[in-house]
Amino acid sequence: MNSIVLDVETTITNKGNPFDVRNRLCYIGCYDGDDYRLFDIEYSNSNYRKELNEVQLLLDSFDCIVGFNLKFDLHWIKRYGIDFSKHSVWDCQLVQFILDNQSTPYPSLDGVAAGYGLDSKLSVVNDEYWDRGVDTPEIPRTILEDYLKQDLLLSWQIYLIQLKRIENE
Repeated sequence: MNSIVLDVETTITNKGNPFDVRNRLCYIGCYDGDDYRLFDIEYSNSNYRKELNEVQLLLDSFDCIVGFNLKFDLHWIKRYGIDFSKHSVWDCQLVQFILDNQSTPYPSLDGVAAGYGLDSKLSVVNDEYWDRGVDTPEIPRTILEDYLKQDLLLSWQIYLIQLKRIENE
């Protein structure tokens, strides 16, 4: 299966709820196991139509979209007009819930990564910015991009482990 990981970063009103009109999509990140592609949507004040078109073309070159708590990300890209209706999806959070015999209803990316012996999320964005009420567009670009890349990498690594577990179990 030709797969790509998707993750988004948003503003933080109402926990980044995609149905809250006060929120904006700041970044879309994609990772295919080799290359990271990060798209500034509304992090800066630039016109983002070109980036959305690039995201659509990129996703269309893959069969399966992978993510952790993927419904959140899919709601966001749908709100911005990205069509993923022809793709398969793999939500690592939901797969982990099933693999763990439904013992943990909402496994976290950090918790699942730790359970597989992987690195942890970068805590700087939560600890030094979001927990202090600093919204996403105010986070320095390099810090936010590193945070996004780490989430993409962890999701990719978890996906590969889950594929093997499903094959073996």
